[in-house]
Amino acid sequence: MHLYIRQFNLFIVSMVSYLLDFNTIANDSPYPGIIKGTFFIFQHSLSEQI
Repeated sequence: MHLYIRQFNLFIVSMVSYLLDFNTIANDSPYPGIIKGTFFIFQHSLSEQI
């Protein structure tokens, strides 16, 4: 059960980062690299914990 919750958290994070990437491309945000970099680090630290 605990492993399932961690997998679900990873799925949520990847969905959120995908939506953020989509929004930054759509809005032509001046900081897409910072947002992508932050979420890449966040995803990496989450995958390290599993």
